Formats: sequence, structure tokens, C-alpha cells
Amino acid sequence: MSEDKHTYTTGEIVGKTNLTAQMAQGFVKSFPFAFGEAARKNQRGRRWTGQDVKNLLLIRYLKSKRESRERIAQALRGEWTPEALPWIEIEEALQIANSVTSLAAQAQKAAKDARASFQYWNTRLVNDEKRMDELESELKILRQWHRHMLELDPDFNPRLNRAPVTAAAGEAPKKKGWF
Repeated sequence: MSEDKHTYTTGEIVGKTNLTAQMAQGFVKSFPFAFGEAARKNQRGRRWTGQDVKNLLLIRYLKSKRESRERIAQALRGEWTPEALPWIEIEEALQIANSVTSLAAQAQKAAKDARASFQYWNTRLVNDEKRMDELESELKILRQWHRHMLELDPDFNPRLNRAPVTAAAGEAPKKKGWF
């Protein structure tokens, strides 16, 4: 694996390597020379590089094979290489960790876009509701005007199906109402 600039939090490491936070901190205390400065922090905010994660996985593997502390230290320094080292599994775990991290970033971006879209449509809805209120008030005024016109002239109602008024010869028929 090429050395990347990406660092991981302890929580990410715990989730990706099946180590506990206490195990990772214990490994750092036992073998401080194998980890970077950010991983050796004794307080909140520990950051782990890809090489630090490899070292954690190597320590866990060697401990599972019941190797001594001295042998583990030699392996971390590069003075001794165990015969059946599962580097392929370690590489795959780190690749999965990187892909999960990138998926999380994409999910955060999608959530941000969804929030922005929600805010846009919510604003549109509020504006549409205001416009609807304005139209309802205009309709109320129009209905009041229509009632007033009916009071003045009962034949003003355009919905009544009355027989058309026939005009005398040569006169145009007199229209009532809107049409």
C-alpha cells in the first residue's frame, strides 16, 4: 500500500480492524517506536496513519500467534519477518477502510444536498401558501362584488339559463350579465 496522507480516528480504527480502543492504546504504549507522533498522543484526538494501522494489525496477528514482545518488536523494526504474514488481508482491510471513508464522505455530501433541496422546496411551499392566501382574499373580494351586482340587477347572474330576450325587428338583442 502506498503511504497516503489520510488519517483515521480511533473510532474508525476500532470499527475497521476489530480491535478495541484499549487494545490499540495498549499496543501504542508497548511499542511506541512503531507509531507516529499523532498516534502516540496521550489524550483525545489520536490520529492514525495507514502505516500505524498496518502496525496495529501486525501486532494483533503476532499476538494471536503467541509471539513474544521481543519478537514483535523485531518484526516492527524489520529485523524479523514471520513466515505466514497475512499482508494481503491487511491490505484488503485498509482498502475497505478507505472505501468506507469515501462512501461516508459521499453520504455526507448527499445529506447536505438533500437538506439544501428541502430548504428550497420548503421556501417555495411557504411562498406558494402566501400566494394562495392572496388569491383567496382576491376571490373573496370578487364574490362580494358579484353579490353586490346581483343586488343591483337580479338578471346579472350569468349562470341562469333564461330564454334570450327577443328584440324587436331591426334591434340587436339586449345582453345582460357577463356574456
